[in-house]
This record gives sequence, structure tokens and C-alpha cells, in this order.
Amino acid sequence: MQSIDENLQVLSDNEIYLVLSLGLMSSKQFYYTIHDKLTKEKIGQCGIRLLENEENEYLGNIEYEIFAPYQGNHLAYKASMLLSNVALFFGVKKVSITTSPTNLASMATIQKLGAKYICVKQVPKKQRLYKTSHEVLYYEWNLEEKERKI
Repeated sequence: MQSIDENLQVLSDNEIYLVLSLGLMSSKQFYYTIHDKLTKEKIGQCGIRLLENEENEYLGNIEYEIFAPYQGNHLAYKASMLLSNVALFFGVKKVSITTSPTNLASMATIQKLGAKYICVKQVPKKQRLYKTSHEVLYYEWNLEEKERKI
């Protein structure tokens, strides 16, 4: 069993909190459930992968999913802001985020974070992501320049 630093177990702001559901220190992968701070309801899930490898070139370092009833409230943005603290904990100052070219909500979140568009990446057939998307928009987010916008 890998020991996970207590600073990584629960991340919170004034509206949501993230609870670590899977943490792999050796590969620096951390997956969280997202909860509403007031109601304690599970409203989504998110994760951060900090290992540099080919798969993360297409998946990105940060991922998020907000359940349908809670969408439209900037929760992916808030979760990403909290996840950025995990990257900074490990000394990572720049992360990538990818999205499908048709996912307008995700693009809005990425732009709100201040991530910069880099390019379109063609997903190789050998990548698991290829089953759902043949190309992704690739963004880089400089965490030293982040500022809260809500």
C-alpha cells in the first residue's frame, strides 16, 4: 500500500470538495470524486496524471466529468483549480488538457483556466482514446499564471 500525503486526500474550496478515490504515488495519478460542500452530494469525478508518457499526450494531465444535473455551474473549472494544487505539490508547473473538438463546454472550461491552445493531435489507433475520438485539441496550462476567475 502506497502512503498518500494527507494534503492530497481531500481538496476543497468554498463550494466543492474532492475526495481521493484512487491515488498511485509511483505513477503520480490521482482520481477524485467531486462533492457539493453544502449538500455533500457526489456531483462528478476528476483526476490528474502527472507522469509524462505517450498516452497522456492524448488524454492530457487533467480530466473531469460533471454529472448532468450539475453542469453549467463552472464545477469543472473549480475542480481543475483544485487539481492544480496536486501538480504544484509535485513541483509540476505546466500541465496539458485535451478535449474533443466537439466538446464546447470543455473548451470553455479550458479557456477560463487560461490554458493556451497548442495544436490538434491525431490520436493513434493504438491509444485507448481512439475508440471515442480520433483527434483532440491540445492545450497547455501554465500553473504559475493561474488566477481564480469566479
